[in-house]
Amino acid sequence: MSMAAPPGESPTWKMDSWKFYDITHARHTIMNPLASEQLDLLVGAVDLPPGAVVADLGCGKGEFLIRMAHRHRCSGVGIDLSPLVAREARRRIRAQVPRVRVRILLGDGATHRPPPGKRYDLAACVGATWMFGRYRPTLAGLRAIVKPGGFALIGEPFWRSRAPAAYLRAVGERRSTYLTHAGNQRAATSAGWELLHSVVSSPDDFDLYEGLQWSAAEDYARRRPRDPDVPELLARVGREREAYERWGRDCFGWAAYLLRARPE
Repeated sequence: MSMAAPPGESPTWKMDSWKFYDITHARHTIMNPLASEQLDLLVGAVDLPPGAVVADLGCGKGEFLIRMAHRHRCSGVGIDLSPLVAREARRRIRAQVPRVRVRILLGDGATHRPPPGKRYDLAACVGATWMFGRYRPTLAGLRAIVKPGGFALIGEPFWRSRAPAAYLRAVGERRSTYLTHAGNQRAATSAGWELLHSVVSSPDDFDLYEGLQWSAAEDYARRRPRDPDVPELLARVGREREAYERWGRDCFGWAAYLLRARPE
């Protein structure tokens, strides 16, 4: 979760957003708090037919598509708004699954549609539900592009406990932005999905995810001290770190939900 501003302040960040996230996630393969073994569990929990096609909306560096291709030999498409991570995803896919047809497109995953008359066997949106306008619209958006009986994988934050007002001001959020873990599961079943499995990131998983961002930013600043974006980079990361350590680690959680579409 990104921190927008400290309490009582609303700085206007001038640094290119994709550059910021590219720097802070330079050491990440999975660009969210999901542990590697958790992702493997979810990839192995789906039963896909021969010739399955999957979509990852907000695909990041393509790790989910790579693991799906290795495990299921399925083809797929990944969509991401960042030209930097899209380029990295293409490079990694060419290197790791060159014989499987996996395309990476630059664009808004929320507006992506499969070819006419087709639907996906699985659609994922892991840590990018903001594209749809948060969690509930994502449930509906994936339902529209997945076959009856097909799968969805959604990664979404949740409140572990009531967020302090100071934390909400610091990160520029409202309590209503997120549900609880149980609330996320109920929302999925209410939207026509069967909940097959969920995995919750541990505090250690979250610490690793956040800590890699801080160290990557500091390393970039050491290597490129003349980059004019460095002061803002370090200031923003510092603000995010303070909010996480003071409040976020205790009240903010993250989980991934494996779902199956009920018959229409």
